[in-house]
Amino acid sequence: MNILEKSGLEIIAKLMAVSGRTAPKSGGIDHVRIIIAGSREQKSIAATMKKIGERFVANCRTTSWGRR
Repeated sequence: MNILEKSGLEIIAKLMAVSGRTAPKSGGIDHVRIIIAGSREQKSIAATMKKIGERFVANCRTTSWGRR
């Protein structure tokens, strides 16, 4: 990725963060925490999401609500 692409993606991430911050909240209370993750953090988040997904799928197989 070149510097121009990286700069563009950073701008988009910041605009998305502003959008999330200014979106309507339940009861007007702001419980949103926004961060812009770098590549190292993204890899860690992806690994955690994968583990959660695997546990969820395993749980679906062992509960009645996971059966068709």
